[in-house]
Amino acid sequence: MTGTVITDLRRRGAVDPGRVLSGPLRAVGLRWFEPGCRTEVAAEGVEHALYVTAGSGTATGPEAETQETPDAGIPLVEGTALTLPLGARTVLTAGTAGLEFFQAVLTVVGRPAGSGPSGPPAGRQRTGGHPDPPSGPCEPRASGPPRAAHAVPARRGPPEPRELREPRQSEGRRATVIVTTAAGSAAVILGPNGERIRLRCLARRSMLASACESFDHLRLSPGAHHTLPARAEAEIVLHVLRGSFLVGRAAGEPDHLAVDGDLLLARRGSPLHLEAGPLGAELLCLTLAVPRRAAAGRAAPARRGAGRRTRP
Repeated sequence: MTGTVITDLRRRGAVDPGRVLSGPLRAVGLRWFEPGCRTEVAAEGVEHALYVTAGSGTATGPEAETQETPDAGIPLVEGTALTLPLGARTVLTAGTAGLEFFQAVLTVVGRPAGSGPSGPPAGRQRTGGHPDPPSGPCEPRASGPPRAAHAVPARRGPPEPRELREPRQSEGRRATVIVTTAAGSAAVILGPNGERIRLRCLARRSMLASACESFDHLRLSPGAHHTLPARAEAEIVLHVLRGSFLVGRAAGEPDHLAVDGDLLLARRGSPLHLEAGPLGAELLCLTLAVPRRAAAGRAAPARRGAGRRTRP
């Protein structure tokens, strides 16, 4: 499957997408914080896409502790997504069960290379270029304990738009953290044989300064088919949250199995055909626009993914 790399993100914790992709994705990883750990995430020169995969916690403004009436913050549970546009900041605090989240760091064109974090850690950058360590009696681990794949019941309920506003900045405007809950509205696509694909939008290009075209949550019913078409100036990043699916590029090519915890990096011009396994599949999808100068440059050499598995 030339042009696509599959990696076990739960085992590795983080990967360098620059070895495969040429778009705005600077870093991607799965982070785990022990109960009580706190860290600040700052979108300084970059933007962040976060998704809570396990545990619980809260997200508060960085000035919450200095206020006379402390801000209770936004509760973080499994299925909550946070998108930090350029200039936004928030403090994440792990709850009693710890906190695990998927994190993608997106470069903003025209910003200094050293004005934001250059790796997967969520902490805000210091002057010396090192992330602030999370406060509390523990250190973060790359990922939490593995969770067995299982069918996920559909969540129903009205949309719950939430936003976490920061103090007014020097430019005279507020930076806003976009929060999407698991009960948010979603589009449902029905297949010819009754298959269902549930699509929940977490962020769109109009909300961001980076070249991230979309940040979506997908749930495929057992046996459902879904195609992500090839585009000459777009790359695709998939992270499997639950279940499994077979992924291939075209008829006649062997399919490869992607399971819970896997990360798929697909270069521009690589179509992806997904077929959900017997328990269905739940995944995150990032669609990234490739700058014209990068799309016209020399293509990166193909690499084989360490976590690739073929259908038995």
